[in-house]
Amino acid sequence: MATAPCPPRLRALVDLAAALSNVQAGQILSNQRCATVARARFAVYFGGYHGLFLTKTAIARALGDRDHATVVHGLRRAEALRGSAPDFRTLTDCLLAATTAEL
Repeated sequence: MATAPCPPRLRALVDLAAALSNVQAGQILSNQRCATVARARFAVYFGGYHGLFLTKTAIARALGDRDHATVVHGLRRAEALRGSAPDFRTLTDCLLAATTAEL
């Protein structure tokens, strides 16, 4: 399975999530698992799936050749965090708003 090129609109979400989360875009695309990076990555999964309407497989391949099950898990975590962490809800709301604007 080869890494698909990251679609420009998804890459824009990665860059925005990185800026809002105070991490580097490369960290989101990496295999780092620290909480701050993982939360930013979960937010990108959420924005890509719910805002850009990309498939889980497309998101997984574009963000570092992950398995689609990794994105499924990340989306579940994102939903849970949106319900329990106001700062994460704000982050994902910003990403969703950006998907309706011209990225």
